[in-house]
Amino acid sequence: MTSATRFDRWCVQQLLGSLVAGGAMSALTFRLTFGDIASVPVWGWRNLAFDALPQSFMGAVMGVLVPALVARRTFAGRPASSSGAPPIQLHRVNHIIARALLAGIAALPVGYGIWAGGLWFATVSGLPFDHALLLKTAYGGVLSMLFTGCLLRDLRRSFPT
Repeated sequence: MTSATRFDRWCVQQLLGSLVAGGAMSALTFRLTFGDIASVPVWGWRNLAFDALPQSFMGAVMGVLVPALVARRTFAGRPASSSGAPPIQLHRVNHIIARALLAGIAALPVGYGIWAGGLWFATVSGLPFDHALLLKTAYGGVLSMLFTGCLLRDLRRSFPT
């Protein structure tokens, strides 16, 4: 198995892990935020649309931060192949943290725009708890996976073939 194949398998593992972790974190924070109410309000204080802001920030930050730190630990200083290729170039930890925070900030208007726009377009005032939980869990997982994918694409560019 070539080192590129191992790296690709590692990327798939990171994407799936990000999907599951992002969804699980979203489900947990949703449950803590809304408790066990029958209908989750869409607008107003402690609402579904406003909840998209911290969820978008958290999903993007974790989707970049965790895989980048795992990659740093896994690949730092190791040659990309047994042929003596130069080591994979990975960023310093402070650069990784800054990149994760920037991803979180970038996700704020996008995430809120998706939720607020979609809920406004649907013209609903509330969603049943289980439907809202399913939507927020799926959104958190997919958002985290998308940001992880962007990070892995950048890592792939620096990975010698």
